[in-house]
Amino acid sequence: MTEFGSDHPPGRASLLICGVLGTLGALLILIADIVYNLFGGDQLGTGLYIATYFGIFLFPLWWAGIWVLYRGLRPAGLFWSLFPCLLFAFLVSTVNVSGHASYPFWAAIHDAGQSADEAVVLAVRQFEVQVLHYTGKLAMIQTILEILLSVWIAIPILRGRTLFPRWLALLIPIFPTIAALLIDFLRPGFFEGIEPYIASGCMVFAFGAATVVQIIGRTGARVES
Repeated sequence: MTEFGSDHPPGRASLLICGVLGTLGALLILIADIVYNLFGGDQLGTGLYIATYFGIFLFPLWWAGIWVLYRGLRPAGLFWSLFPCLLFAFLVSTVNVSGHASYPFWAAIHDAGQSADEAVVLAVRQFEVQVLHYTGKLAMIQTILEILLSVWIAIPILRGRTLFPRWLALLIPIFPTIAALLIDFLRPGFFEGIEPYIASGCMVFAFGAATVVQIIGRTGARVES
């Protein structure tokens, strides 16, 4: 792998290895999300192990895919490449990992809330409200940062200042999210059903496409920083 920040283009082998690792990591996180939302991962049981441990141990694989994105964004300058990619790596290493790590905690609360003892149920609900008082703010911060990140990466791609064709910007989660919201007006409930899989699903294709585009040399207009 080339030195970080080097002006020399990375070899195809380095791009391929990092691209495969990043794409695989995103795919496995997508599987974890599917298990959590469709197969009882939010309850105590085998599915909870997949939803939890995949998230804790596999998000670091995204760093390889983020490096591939960085190399493709780099012609637009550090502000449009290094900084958003550092924010991306920071998010998946903190908020996203902590979210998956909390799954057993919430599953235990859900399980305790099914108790036949009304006093136990009341205590659990009060405990849950107290916890949400703190963690609810984290979800809001995460949403704001993810929107900022999506726009930050999309701008240089749409302006044609990167190694990527402009269509690759459509794989950034903010655009599929907007599309899903529009479809939801016609088919109520559509967004709710697909929303948990948009981010990880998009990154499977984004990491893969970013890798292929750079390897085969199908670049957008390149502007040197």
